[in-house]
Amino acid sequence: LQEKSQVRSFSLERFKDNDDAISFYTGFPSYKSLDTFYETCLKEPAAHMRQWRGTRTSSDPSGSRPGSKPSLPPKEQFFVVMCRLRLGLSERDLADRLHLSQSVISAYTVTWINLLYHVLTDLHRFPARSVTQRHMPGCFKELAPRTRVVIDCKEFKLETPSSLAAQSATWSDYKNANTAKVLVGITPRGSVSFVSRTYDGSISDTAITAASGLIDLLEEDDEVMADKGFTIQPLLDRVGCRLVSPPRLSSMAQMQAADVHRTKVVANLRIHVERAILRLSHYRILCGPWPGSMWDNLNETVTVCALLTNFLPPLVA
Repeated sequence: LQEKSQVRSFSLERFKDNDDAISFYTGFPSYKSLDTFYETCLKEPAAHMRQWRGTRTSSDPSGSRPGSKPSLPPKEQFFVVMCRLRLGLSERDLADRLHLSQSVISAYTVTWINLLYHVLTDLHRFPARSVTQRHMPGCFKELAPRTRVVIDCKEFKLETPSSLAAQSATWSDYKNANTAKVLVGITPRGSVSFVSRTYDGSISDTAITAASGLIDLLEEDDEVMADKGFTIQPLLDRVGCRLVSPPRLSSMAQMQAADVHRTKVVANLRIHVERAILRLSHYRILCGPWPGSMWDNLNETVTVCALLTNFLPPLVA
Protein backbone atom coordinates (compact mmCIF):
# COMPACT_ATOMS: atom_id res chain seq x y z
CA LEU A 1 0.00 0.00 0.00
CA GLN A 2 2.84 2.38 0.91
CA GLU A 3 4.60 1.64 -2.40
CA LYS A 4 1.41 2.27 -4.39
CA SER A 5 1.00 5.59 -2.58
CA GLN A 6 4.56 6.55 -3.44
CA VAL A 7 4.05 5.61 -7.08
CA ARG A 8 0.89 7.74 -7.24
CA SER A 9 2.85 10.72 -5.93
CA PHE A 10 4.46 11.04 -9.36
CA SER A 11 1.89 10.08 -11.96
CA LEU A 12 -0.35 11.37 -14.70
CA GLU A 13 -3.31 10.80 -12.43
CA ARG A 14 -1.87 13.23 -9.90
CA PHE A 15 -1.30 16.04 -12.41
CA LYS A 16 -4.33 15.65 -14.69
CA ASP A 17 -6.12 18.64 -13.13
CA ASN A 18 -3.08 20.89 -13.41
CA ASP A 19 -2.38 22.00 -16.99
CA ASP A 20 0.75 23.91 -15.96
CA ALA A 21 2.22 20.69 -14.56
CA ILE A 22 1.14 18.72 -17.63
CA SER A 23 2.89 21.25 -19.86
CA PHE A 24 6.01 21.23 -17.68
CA TYR A 25 6.36 17.46 -17.46
CA THR A 26 5.09 16.35 -20.89
CA GLY A 27 5.17 19.32 -23.30
CA PHE A 28 1.46 18.98 -24.11
CA PRO A 29 -0.31 22.32 -23.54
CA SER A 30 -3.09 20.71 -21.46
CA TYR A 31 -4.28 17.42 -20.06
CA LYS A 32 -7.15 17.50 -22.56
CA SER A 33 -4.76 17.58 -25.53
CA LEU A 34 -2.64 14.78 -24.06
CA ASP A 35 -5.68 12.67 -23.22
CA THR A 36 -7.24 13.19 -26.65
CA PHE A 37 -4.03 12.13 -28.39
CA TYR A 38 -3.69 9.06 -26.18
CA GLU A 39 -7.30 7.94 -26.47
CA THR A 40 -7.59 8.46 -30.24
CA CYS A 41 -4.13 7.46 -31.42
CA LEU A 42 -2.30 5.43 -28.77
CA LYS A 43 -4.77 3.47 -26.66
CA GLU A 44 -5.49 0.73 -29.18
CA PRO A 45 -1.90 0.10 -30.38
CA ALA A 46 -0.67 0.31 -26.77
CA ALA A 47 -3.05 -2.49 -25.82
CA HIS A 48 -1.32 -4.80 -28.31
CA MET A 49 2.29 -3.64 -28.10
CA ARG A 50 5.05 -5.87 -26.77
CA GLN A 51 7.56 -4.52 -24.31
CA TRP A 52 11.12 -4.21 -25.56
CA ARG A 53 13.32 -6.57 -23.56
CA GLY A 54 16.90 -6.17 -24.74
CA THR A 55 18.83 -5.95 -27.98
CA ARG A 56 17.34 -6.82 -31.33
CA THR A 57 17.54 -10.34 -32.64
CA SER A 58 17.32 -11.79 -36.12
CA SER A 59 14.24 -13.75 -35.16
CA ASP A 60 12.51 -10.55 -33.99
CA PRO A 61 13.60 -7.60 -36.13
CA SER A 62 11.26 -5.20 -34.34
CA GLY A 63 13.36 -5.50 -31.20
CA SER A 64 10.31 -6.39 -29.08
CA ARG A 65 9.96 -9.54 -27.06
CA PRO A 66 7.01 -10.64 -24.97
CA GLY A 67 7.74 -9.68 -21.37
CA SER A 68 6.17 -9.92 -17.99
CA LYS A 69 3.08 -7.94 -17.03
CA PRO A 70 3.99 -4.21 -17.04
CA SER A 71 4.45 -2.54 -13.65
CA LEU A 72 2.47 0.53 -14.74
CA PRO A 73 -0.69 0.89 -16.85
CA PRO A 74 0.02 1.91 -20.47
CA LYS A 75 -1.16 5.49 -19.99
CA GLU A 76 1.18 5.95 -17.03
CA GLN A 77 4.03 4.44 -19.06
CA PHE A 78 3.31 7.05 -21.74
CA PHE A 79 3.48 9.78 -19.10
CA VAL A 80 6.85 8.47 -17.85
CA VAL A 81 8.33 8.48 -21.36
CA MET A 82 6.99 11.98 -22.05
CA CYS A 83 8.73 13.16 -18.87
CA ARG A 84 11.93 11.57 -20.14
CA LEU A 85 11.63 13.38 -23.47
CA ARG A 86 10.42 16.72 -22.14
CA LEU A 87 12.73 17.15 -19.17
CA GLY A 88 15.58 14.84 -20.14
CA LEU A 89 15.14 12.95 -16.86
CA SER A 90 17.54 10.04 -16.59
CA GLU A 91 16.33 6.47 -16.37
CA ARG A 92 17.82 6.28 -12.87
CA ASP A 93 15.90 9.38 -11.76
CA LEU A 94 12.58 8.03 -13.03
CA ALA A 95 13.28 4.59 -11.59
CA ASP A 96 13.87 6.10 -8.15
CA ARG A 97 10.76 8.28 -8.36
CA LEU A 98 8.55 5.34 -9.33
CA HIS A 99 10.24 2.61 -7.27
CA LEU A 100 10.92 0.58 -10.38
CA SER A 101 14.11 -0.87 -11.77
CA GLN A 102 16.16 1.12 -14.25
CA SER A 103 15.78 -1.70 -16.77
CA VAL A 104 11.98 -1.29 -16.64
CA ILE A 105 12.29 2.45 -17.39
CA SER A 106 14.66 1.63 -20.24
CA ALA A 107 12.14 -0.84 -21.65
CA TYR A 108 9.35 1.73 -21.41
CA THR A 109 11.52 4.31 -23.20
CA VAL A 110 12.47 2.14 -26.17
CA THR A 111 9.01 0.59 -26.50
CA TRP A 112 7.11 3.87 -26.43
CA ILE A 113 9.51 5.86 -28.60
CA ASN A 114 9.15 3.22 -31.31
CA LEU A 115 5.36 3.21 -30.94
CA LEU A 116 5.22 7.02 -31.02
CA TYR A 117 7.49 7.08 -34.06
CA HIS A 118 5.13 4.86 -36.07
CA VAL A 119 1.97 6.61 -34.88
CA LEU A 120 3.25 10.17 -35.38
CA THR A 121 4.85 9.60 -38.78
CA ASP A 122 1.55 8.11 -39.96
CA LEU A 123 -0.46 10.95 -38.43
CA HIS A 124 1.76 13.80 -39.71
CA ARG A 125 2.47 12.87 -43.31
CA PHE A 126 3.78 15.44 -45.78
CA PRO A 127 0.63 17.44 -46.57
CA ALA A 128 -0.86 17.66 -50.04
CA ARG A 129 -0.41 20.92 -51.89
CA SER A 130 -4.14 21.66 -51.58
CA VAL A 131 -3.92 21.37 -47.79
CA THR A 132 -0.89 23.65 -47.63
CA GLN A 133 -2.63 26.22 -49.84
CA ARG A 134 -5.83 26.07 -47.81
CA HIS A 135 -3.98 26.91 -44.59
CA MET A 136 -1.57 29.44 -46.12
CA PRO A 137 -1.06 32.42 -43.76
CA GLY A 138 -1.59 35.90 -45.14
CA CYS A 139 2.10 36.84 -45.01
CA PHE A 140 2.97 33.93 -47.33
CA LYS A 141 -0.05 34.50 -49.59
CA GLU A 142 1.17 38.02 -50.23
CA LEU A 143 4.89 37.41 -50.60
CA ALA A 144 5.50 33.72 -51.47
CA PRO A 145 2.16 32.10 -52.36
CA ARG A 146 3.62 28.94 -53.94
CA THR A 147 5.72 27.95 -50.95
CA ARG A 148 5.25 24.25 -50.21
CA VAL A 149 7.87 23.84 -47.49
CA VAL A 150 10.43 25.91 -45.60
CA ILE A 151 13.58 23.94 -44.76
CA ASP A 152 16.58 24.16 -42.48
CA CYS A 153 18.94 21.80 -40.69
CA LYS A 154 19.35 21.03 -37.01
CA GLU A 155 22.39 19.46 -35.39
CA PHE A 156 22.54 17.50 -32.13
CA LYS A 157 25.76 17.08 -30.19
CA LEU A 158 27.02 13.54 -29.65
CA GLU A 159 29.35 12.01 -27.14
CA THR A 160 32.74 11.70 -28.83
CA PRO A 161 32.76 8.36 -30.66
CA SER A 162 35.54 5.93 -29.78
CA SER A 163 36.21 5.20 -33.46
CA LEU A 164 38.45 7.69 -35.28
CA ALA A 165 36.46 7.14 -38.46
CA ALA A 166 33.21 7.94 -36.65
CA GLN A 167 34.82 11.01 -35.08
CA SER A 168 35.77 12.28 -38.52
CA ALA A 169 32.37 11.49 -40.09
CA THR A 170 30.37 13.20 -37.34
CA TRP A 171 32.61 16.24 -36.90
CA SER A 172 30.79 19.50 -37.57
CA ASP A 173 32.88 22.61 -38.23
CA TYR A 174 29.75 24.68 -37.66
CA LYS A 175 29.23 23.34 -34.11
CA ASN A 176 32.91 22.54 -33.47
CA ALA A 177 31.75 19.20 -32.09
CA ASN A 178 30.67 15.70 -33.09
CA THR A 179 27.05 15.92 -34.19
CA ALA A 180 24.17 14.22 -35.92
CA LYS A 181 22.22 16.30 -38.42
CA VAL A 182 18.63 16.29 -39.64
CA LEU A 183 16.74 18.22 -42.29
CA VAL A 184 13.50 19.72 -40.99
CA GLY A 185 10.70 21.08 -43.16
CA ILE A 186 7.74 23.14 -42.01
CA THR A 187 4.56 24.30 -43.69
CA PRO A 188 4.05 28.04 -44.17
CA ARG A 189 1.80 27.88 -41.10
CA GLY A 190 4.69 26.61 -38.99
CA SER A 191 3.83 22.92 -38.50
CA VAL A 192 6.61 20.36 -38.89
CA SER A 193 5.83 18.49 -42.11
CA PHE A 194 9.12 16.72 -42.82
CA VAL A 195 11.92 15.26 -40.72
CA SER A 196 14.76 13.38 -42.39
CA ARG A 197 16.57 10.55 -40.74
CA THR A 198 19.70 11.51 -38.84
CA TYR A 199 22.97 11.85 -40.80
CA ASP A 200 26.57 12.35 -39.78
CA GLY A 201 27.26 15.96 -38.81
CA SER A 202 29.79 16.46 -41.61
CA ILE A 203 27.14 16.23 -44.35
CA SER A 204 26.40 19.47 -46.21
CA ASP A 205 22.97 21.10 -46.40
CA THR A 206 22.75 20.33 -50.09
CA ALA A 207 23.78 16.70 -49.68
CA ILE A 208 21.32 16.05 -46.87
CA THR A 209 18.52 17.53 -48.97
CA ALA A 210 19.41 15.24 -51.86
CA ALA A 211 19.61 12.15 -49.65
CA SER A 212 16.56 12.86 -47.51
CA GLY A 213 13.83 12.06 -50.05
CA LEU A 214 12.20 15.49 -49.72
CA ILE A 215 12.56 16.28 -53.43
CA ASP A 216 10.45 13.22 -54.31
CA LEU A 217 7.53 14.64 -52.31
CA LEU A 218 7.32 17.89 -54.29
CA GLU A 219 5.12 18.69 -57.28
CA GLU A 220 5.79 20.82 -60.33
CA ASP A 221 5.70 24.58 -59.65
CA ASP A 222 6.21 24.15 -55.90
CA GLU A 223 8.57 26.57 -54.19
CA VAL A 224 11.00 25.61 -51.45
CA MET A 225 12.21 28.33 -49.11
CA ALA A 226 15.70 27.94 -47.62
CA ASP A 227 18.78 29.84 -46.53
CA LYS A 228 21.44 30.67 -49.11
CA GLY A 229 23.59 27.74 -47.92
CA PHE A 230 21.15 25.38 -49.63
CA THR A 231 22.43 25.33 -53.22
CA ILE A 232 19.67 22.96 -54.29
CA GLN A 233 18.19 24.59 -57.41
CA PRO A 234 19.71 21.86 -59.65
CA LEU A 235 17.89 19.27 -57.52
CA LEU A 236 14.64 21.20 -57.79
CA ASP A 237 15.03 21.64 -61.55
CA ARG A 238 14.52 17.88 -61.93
CA VAL A 239 10.97 18.16 -60.61
CA GLY A 240 10.10 21.60 -61.99
CA CYS A 241 10.32 23.44 -58.69
CA ARG A 242 11.95 26.69 -57.61
CA LEU A 243 14.21 27.66 -54.73
CA VAL A 244 13.33 30.82 -52.81
CA SER A 245 16.37 32.03 -50.90
CA PRO A 246 18.33 35.23 -50.27
CA PRO A 247 20.44 36.23 -53.29
CA ARG A 248 24.10 35.23 -53.17
CA LEU A 249 26.23 38.35 -53.12
CA SER A 250 28.93 38.45 -55.73
CA SER A 251 32.33 39.50 -54.46
CA MET A 252 32.52 41.93 -57.37
CA ALA A 253 29.21 43.71 -56.93
CA GLN A 254 27.20 45.53 -54.32
CA MET A 255 23.74 44.16 -53.55
CA GLN A 256 21.06 45.91 -55.60
CA ALA A 257 17.95 47.44 -54.04
CA ALA A 258 15.74 44.61 -55.36
CA ASP A 259 18.07 42.04 -53.83
CA VAL A 260 18.02 43.85 -50.49
CA HIS A 261 14.22 43.75 -50.52
CA ARG A 262 14.19 40.06 -51.46
CA THR A 263 16.63 39.25 -48.67
CA LYS A 264 14.40 40.98 -46.13
CA VAL A 265 11.28 39.21 -47.40
CA VAL A 266 12.86 35.76 -47.25
CA ALA A 267 14.42 36.43 -43.86
CA ASN A 268 11.10 37.57 -42.40
CA LEU A 269 9.34 34.43 -43.64
CA ARG A 270 12.17 32.02 -42.85
CA ILE A 271 12.18 33.10 -39.22
CA HIS A 272 9.28 30.73 -38.71
CA VAL A 273 11.35 27.62 -39.53
CA GLU A 274 13.97 28.81 -37.06
CA ARG A 275 11.26 29.19 -34.42
CA ALA A 276 9.92 25.72 -35.24
CA ILE A 277 13.36 24.16 -34.91
CA LEU A 278 13.92 26.06 -31.67
CA ARG A 279 10.88 24.25 -30.32
CA LEU A 280 12.87 21.02 -30.49
CA SER A 281 14.85 22.36 -27.54
CA HIS A 282 11.55 22.15 -25.65
CA TYR A 283 12.45 18.44 -25.38
CA ARG A 284 15.54 18.49 -23.20
CA ILE A 285 16.51 14.91 -23.92
CA LEU A 286 17.98 16.37 -27.14
CA CYS A 287 19.86 19.22 -25.46
CA GLY A 288 22.85 17.37 -24.02
CA PRO A 289 25.47 15.28 -25.81
CA TRP A 290 23.66 12.16 -27.03
CA PRO A 291 25.22 9.08 -25.39
CA GLY A 292 26.78 6.46 -27.62
CA SER A 293 24.83 3.74 -25.81
CA MET A 294 21.59 5.26 -27.18
CA TRP A 295 22.74 5.89 -30.77
CA ASP A 296 20.29 3.30 -32.15
CA ASN A 297 17.36 5.34 -30.80
CA LEU A 298 18.46 8.83 -31.90
CA ASN A 299 16.67 8.83 -35.25
CA GLU A 300 13.30 7.84 -33.79
CA THR A 301 13.69 10.16 -30.79
CA VAL A 302 14.44 13.23 -32.92
CA THR A 303 11.48 12.51 -35.21
CA VAL A 304 9.12 11.95 -32.28
CA CYS A 305 10.16 15.19 -30.56
CA ALA A 306 9.88 17.18 -33.79
CA LEU A 307 6.39 15.91 -34.56
CA LEU A 308 5.21 16.36 -30.98
CA THR A 309 5.78 20.10 -31.40
CA ASN A 310 2.77 20.07 -33.73
CA PHE A 311 0.56 19.78 -30.65
CA LEU A 312 1.70 23.25 -29.58
CA PRO A 313 -0.20 26.36 -30.77
CA PRO A 314 0.47 27.37 -34.42
CA LEU A 315 3.51 29.55 -35.00
CA VAL A 316 1.93 31.60 -37.78
CA ALA A 317 -1.62 32.93 -37.66
